[in-house]
Amino acid sequence: MGMEEKKAVKGVNLSFLCMMILYLLIAFLTSLIEVAGFSPNVIVTLIMGEVVVLIPALIFVLIKSEDIRRYLPMRKLKPATVGLSFLFGICIMPSVQWLNIVSQLFTKNLVSDTMLKLIDDISPVAMIITVALIGPLCEEIAFRGVIFGGLRRSGRILGAVIVSALFFGLMHLNLNQFIYAFVLGVAFALLTEATGSILPSFIGHFVINGYNIVTPYIAEYFLQRLGNKGSDILNEAMESSVGKLEILIAAGVYLIPAVIGAVLSVLLFMAICRQEGSLSHIKKILKLVKDTDEQGETERENMAVQRQIPLITASGYVAIAICTLIILLAAAASKVFGLLFG
Repeated sequence: MGMEEKKAVKGVNLSFLCMMILYLLIAFLTSLIEVAGFSPNVIVTLIMGEVVVLIPALIFVLIKSEDIRRYLPMRKLKPATVGLSFLFGICIMPSVQWLNIVSQLFTKNLVSDTMLKLIDDISPVAMIITVALIGPLCEEIAFRGVIFGGLRRSGRILGAVIVSALFFGLMHLNLNQFIYAFVLGVAFALLTEATGSILPSFIGHFVINGYNIVTPYIAEYFLQRLGNKGSDILNEAMESSVGKLEILIAAGVYLIPAVIGAVLSVLLFMAICRQEGSLSHIKKILKLVKDTDEQGETERENMAVQRQIPLITASGYVAIAICTLIILLAAAASKVFGLLFG
């Protein structure tokens, strides 16, 4: 465990900081364009938001001049693993929805609000290509590929899983998405570690994003069949605010599907591990099995060396501070707006 590993960890922390600075710069420039009276193309803006996530990560790999496969794991998978990954994405969705609902006790659901405003202006095909395909592709390469790949070179794989998930959650810059994005970041990083490929995490990401895009369009389609009554329902949904009691009731209703989905997701993850022959490796990472005395001694020696490599460096802490500040300010502004106009 030497200088190359330390440089890799330091490099991905710096790439995350650059990613967030570039992301905020694009958002600021877009706001200036809107203030000037121009309306930037929504699809172009969404694509730019995803591409800026990818650029710093790719620049880091190019500067390192290393084998890109080290940061972009694409091991050949068994066909059953691909199918199980689709099922994993479907089964984890109720848990994601439950976390989404619970988060609304503290902050607004920005994704839902945004989708309700966009469904009349953008075709579902364009949104699927942009948000369900391009978005997950860029984010999986950046977070489960480059960032997780760089962090895991420290030898602290579980720590790399958690830190890469933390970066992934913070990247969304709002409390609502941070909560469930962090959980998904952990799940997707473990999938990548178990399979040696970012394809399963991409599939899961695609399923979740695709579901969140398709459902508003389906709802709008059926509401349109109701004519004026449907339009009134849609307008009321866009304008009305949901109280905490309604959120608590929804959380209670979703709790059982969320628990069932979480259990099924764990079982599917174990099935994927068995398919790829990595179950014992994952159990060891999660500390679910005990080492023999000889293995334990070697493990303790390795851990002593690994602790010398911090997973979060100075640039990473700066990025975390920036993201946290923005999240807190956005949550506070939303709360004040709700009290004033509520």
